[in-house]
Amino acid sequence: MGKITSKEIAKLAGVSTSAVSIVLNNKPGVSDETREHVLNILAKNGITPKGLNKSTGVIRFCKIVKHGEIINDKHNVFLSDYIDGIVEEAKSNECVVEFASYNTSDIVSIIPQLQQASNLIGLVILSTELSFEDVKILSNLDIPKVFLDAIYEFLPASFITMDNQGMVYE
Repeated sequence: MGKITSKEIAKLAGVSTSAVSIVLNNKPGVSDETREHVLNILAKNGITPKGLNKSTGVIRFCKIVKHGEIINDKHNVFLSDYIDGIVEEAKSNECVVEFASYNTSDIVSIIPQLQQASNLIGLVILSTELSFEDVKILSNLDIPKVFLDAIYEFLPASFITMDNQGMVYE
């Protein structure tokens, strides 16, 4: 990947070059939301701002929409608390969270993108629309990962999901 300028980062982020400078120099003066957005773009371009641990890594939240019958605008509201928690925990561990949406029924096509990502230290994979086979394929990635909003008891993977049956029973 070639060099990228602050002006190009600012354009990608939709902010001023001074906002990019503030983030690059780890100074106050921009909102947390703007800082996270600029940090995500910087991370995608292999840039680590001053004051951040050089071992800082990227955790990618992967929203995978295979058919759109479950994941829709209403589902995004449901996910906001999960996302807030992920971002807060990542900050406390000096990591950056980036968000990626994949609209594909071909899970195998995502694998090269994930394997080639620089500084990627973990994945949170929204698995609502994923089948057993999809999760099995993604489980083979050599990147730490957790599958959110699904569970397949006979796969050796980490899952986070709600106990819907238990909540209905209660």
